[in-house]
Amino acid sequence: MSILVRFVLVAAALFASASASASFSGDYSLGTPGIYTSSTTLGNWTSQISSSFGNGSVDTNSAPDSVTLYAFADYNPFFSGTTTVTLSYLSLPSSGLISFDVDLLDGFEVYLDSTLLSPSGGAFSFAVSSGQTLTMSLVAVVDAGSGFGGPGSPGSSTTYSAVISNFSVVVPEPSTYALGSGVAVLCIAAFVRRRRLEA
Repeated sequence: MSILVRFVLVAAALFASASASASFSGDYSLGTPGIYTSSTTLGNWTSQISSSFGNGSVDTNSAPDSVTLYAFADYNPFFSGTTTVTLSYLSLPSSGLISFDVDLLDGFEVYLDSTLLSPSGGAFSFAVSSGQTLTMSLVAVVDAGSGFGGPGSPGSSTTYSAVISNFSVVVPEPSTYALGSGVAVLCIAAFVRRRRLEA
């Protein structure tokens, strides 16, 4: 078995030994279940809802399994209707790997600090560091109507509802980092020794 194969197998075993937190629980709890229609604190999360000619909400009744962001923007003849609903974790408690699914990508964005993240299909998965800010945002917009020559029309509106589920956080144990470093050093040493013997 080659040195590289051994290293990959050991690394996989170390990753498997990392602690995992499934769903919105523990440090990632959303607090008391309910439907929140104004900016508030939800456990360690913060929700912000801003709207002109519309409304929004954060529904945590299905937590810890999922959370739903709802954004509605209504027609106005002179001004664009915009509703923005965000759910933010302002200072992540630990480094690791966060992943989750979302059933709607139109109007839905995820930011790690100020970096916009891209999904794979309807799934997000990305590495985080402690202290970073995670923000999930849902935006609904309706253009102004004939008052400003926009495409909107009386009765038109935009409604978005995004369900975030399968939220998971994988955090390597401190011993995992130390063991991983030791394995890496041993693999490098073995590789160098083998090259010297072959020379």
